Amino acid sequence: MNPPTEPQGGDTNAYRSWWHSFDDRASDDRSIGPARRVEIAVRCARCWGQASALMAADDRCRELSCLVYGRRLDAEDSERQWHRMVDEANRNVAGARVGGRSAYAENAKFVLKLLPEMDRDRARFEGRVKKAQRTAAQKSNRSRLTRLDFDENGTVGFLFLQASALVAGLNAAPREISVAPHAHALTDELGHSAVVGSQDAAHLQATAPPAPAQIGVVEDMVRRMGVALMAGQSAAFACKLGLKAILLTRTDEASKTHDLAKLYDELPEDCRSRMRGDFSGLETVLRDYGPGIRHLALLRATSNAGRDLGAGGCG
Repeated sequence: MNPPTEPQGGDTNAYRSWWHSFDDRASDDRSIGPARRVEIAVRCARCWGQASALMAADDRCRELSCLVYGRRLDAEDSERQWHRMVDEANRNVAGARVGGRSAYAENAKFVLKLLPEMDRDRARFEGRVKKAQRTAAQKSNRSRLTRLDFDENGTVGFLFLQASALVAGLNAAPREISVAPHAHALTDELGHSAVVGSQDAAHLQATAPPAPAQIGVVEDMVRRMGVALMAGQSAAFACKLGLKAILLTRTDEASKTHDLAKLYDELPEDCRSRMRGDFSGLETVLRDYGPGIRHLALLRATSNAGRDLGAGGCG
């Protein structure tokens, strides 16, 4: 499961992902079976974002770092974590090759995510799609999104393509999108005698207007708020598109809803199981928090679970 090549251009080389192939199936085997290869991606166990492993020529891991939040481990801790990650991946790989979930240590700081390139029975799938279209055409109640909602030139995969594009855009955005910079912290530096707000409040209320000299700070706060709102809305929309892509690919229909919790509940159990494997507290988040938190919590889970759907309109 280690990266396949020696470092090039120096004593170390940073890896985010690589492919591992298996030789237990003949090249002329056309049957449906375990994945012939898997992509191995370094992930931060805290945020499930992209991470990097800095490997030396002697195959020792010199540094593990989260590319989202910047958390880094020193050489000793990285090497210890790396051995655990590789052993863990070796235990998970048999199940991952047939679509099973992976198991990770509760105290893991970084993990190796296995993304199998699954075999596809195209003839069986296309037959199921045609049957689903006929069944949907016979129903008078069109309250659900079906394959009939896509014209002959479009496929369900475009939903996931749109979700992937939104996620890529979010990943390219500045990492710091807080409403106000920490240096100002919404205190008297903004010219306010007090700022009142709550977890459920839709806005902040100041007891006094900002001083003229602080207008630039307030404008900066508004710009930051706009970036945060755009990121949240884009994340929510990406999650909805991704969940509906998975549902239509697996079950040929999905609810016409913006409720991510409802869409999650409609997923087949094996899909939910893989998501729970990545995010053990996912269902608690869905149950205990409002729609805005659900959107953000599902963002990466949806991205990972739907990566193999291929390239379809918007529901």
